Amino acid sequence: MPLATIEAANKDIQEPAPFEKSEMLDLSAITSKPSQLYKVLKAAMEMAKAGASHEAARIIATIAIKAKDSDVRYRAEVTLEKWNLNPEEVFRGNRRIVEQKVNASYHAETKP
Repeated sequence: MPLATIEAANKDIQEPAPFEKSEMLDLSAITSKPSQLYKVLKAAMEMAKAGASHEAARIIATIAIKAKDSDVRYRAEVTLEKWNLNPEEVFRGNRRIVEQKVNASYHAETKP
């Protein structure tokens, strides 16, 4: 493929805004059901390990803010702290930085 064609194609690719605002998720149907929230929390942690780190951080940050059960909320907060994040940073911060922090946490765990 000629270089001019590649350059033209690259002009159409738009980078996301560095400080795009992420929306809090609607977990209202389960915020008062600890057993359901634990399942969602565990699933989000698996998502992060699989590479969906920003999406996982959004789920966990929403739980940390909205959960009515203090134990579930605490576990979500501890998970964010382990990733060196807080809910505000997840929702208003730079997506790439959130992803880097989450991914760095998992890479640090797997080192010998």
